Amino acid sequence: MKAGCFRLVVLALLFVPQICWPEPASHEAVVPSKDAVKQTLLAFWEKTVKADPGTKLFERTADPGVYHIQTTLLPYDGRVKVLNLFVDDYKPGRQYDKHVAYGGIVETELMDAPKDMAINQPFSFNKWQRMGWFDYDGATAEWFPFNDWDKHFPPEKRARGDAPRQRQAGPGT
Repeated sequence: MKAGCFRLVVLALLFVPQICWPEPASHEAVVPSKDAVKQTLLAFWEKTVKADPGTKLFERTADPGVYHIQTTLLPYDGRVKVLNLFVDDYKPGRQYDKHVAYGGIVETELMDAPKDMAINQPFSFNKWQRMGWFDYDGATAEWFPFNDWDKHFPPEKRARGDAPRQRQAGPGT
């Protein structure tokens, strides 16, 4: 009889807390792997460049990873080559890590640009480069431009705790 009671007490101690006080369900989004997200980065960059008001023409060429672009941003009319799709995990423990899972940068080369374009047109060139900087929201499973942080996480969303409180520097920092 004592052994039976002992077993009952042990079972109660093991299972009653789980039944009466279950762990809260996780509301965290299941974030795809870095490789899976990387596949979507190029398509989002293409969409971003096409949507830019300064872009007059943007089309793929026969060469893989090479596009023809006409833009008033630099101004530039020539080929752009995608050199690298860089995706970096945001480091755990940061204030925004549950919202922004990855940072991504599309590294490009303006193949027909003068070699001193970055020196002679630093602001325009920097703006072009930043057009390839993105963050990946793990909760919505979508990329958004790095410069649109405040649009993506408006103050009212941050006040409710549904978004990060402050913007951080960038991928991998």
